[in-house]
Formats: sequence, C-alpha cells, structure tokens
Amino acid sequence: RNATEPVLLVGHSMGGYVALALAQRYPERVAGLALINSSAYADTDEKRQAREKNSSFVERHGIVKFMESFVRPLFAPANRDRLPEARALLEDIGKATPEATLAGALRGMAARPDRTAVLRTARFPVLLVAGKHDVAVPLADSVAQAALAPVGTALFLEGSGHLSYLEQPEATRRAVLALAGAVFGG
Repeated sequence: RNATEPVLLVGHSMGGYVALALAQRYPERVAGLALINSSAYADTDEKRQAREKNSSFVERHGIVKFMESFVRPLFAPANRDRLPEARALLEDIGKATPEATLAGALRGMAARPDRTAVLRTARFPVLLVAGKHDVAVPLADSVAQAALAPVGTALFLEGSGHLSYLEQPEATRRAVLALAGAVFGG
C-alpha cells in the first residue's frame, strides 16, 4: 500500500503466489512480474490431496523428518548430489520453521484460487522461469501459463528442477535483470 512508484514483483514458488495476489489486488502498482518456478493455476485435486497429506505428515512426524525427504526431489536429478550446500541450507531453513506454520502454509497453498486472469489481463511485462525437471510445477503448466500474458517472456531451464535460482543462478539472475531493465529502463 505504501509504494509510491510501481514495483517489480519477483516470487519463487509460494512467493510467486504472493506476487500474483499482490498483482491482482494492486495492478496499478505493478511495473512487472517475475514468477520463478511458480504457477498461477489453482491446485488440482491431486495436488491439494498431496499438500494435505504433507501437512498431516508434518503434524504427526515433525518437520525434521519431513524436510529430510522433501527438499532433495525439488532439485533436478543431476543436481541432487551436486549442490549439497544449497540442499543443506534449504533443509535448515525448513527445520527452523514451526510445524504449525508449515502445515498451515501447505493448506493455504492448496486453498489458493486460480490467478490466471492476472496473467491474461496484465498491463505489465511478465517473466516466467521454469525448470524442465520441476516436480512441483509441471512443465506443461509452465508452457501453458507462459502463453497467457500479453507481454511475456519465458525461460525454460534444461538443468533445473523447482529451484532455478539455486540450480541455474546466472540464467535466472540474467532473466530477472533483463526484466528489470525493460521495466525501469536500465
């Protein structure tokens, strides 16, 4: 609410859901939108059930056990053993999250509405960065939503899963900086 100039919203995964919600609520304050490994689509029934199952698992078995099995598959197969520091960092961040917070976040993601209208009606440029090996956001969904924005750019990364900013950091950074340059003239 306090932004005096339009902003560039950049969100990864759940951060993309937040960016889409902000763009929907305050479109006049958005200069550009970058979705990194995220989706404007509402969860499918199958995905909602998986999130509920994960929420219940966290509540029953704890966050440590959950994080130890959850993070590794988010990386592309070739990166699962190649980036141990990144994997450990994500696991540590997750393990520091209160169990009720994670369970609630998973349920909140499952309940979020479809926001493809934000992309279709965007009067600002949209960047979509997707990993070709993303287990959380299917490539077909990324391809389909990339076509929705009137002014859009898509980057499909071969060597990336759900964590493009860690798996392909330079390509992701260049794409976001190019969008920022296009939006703000730099």
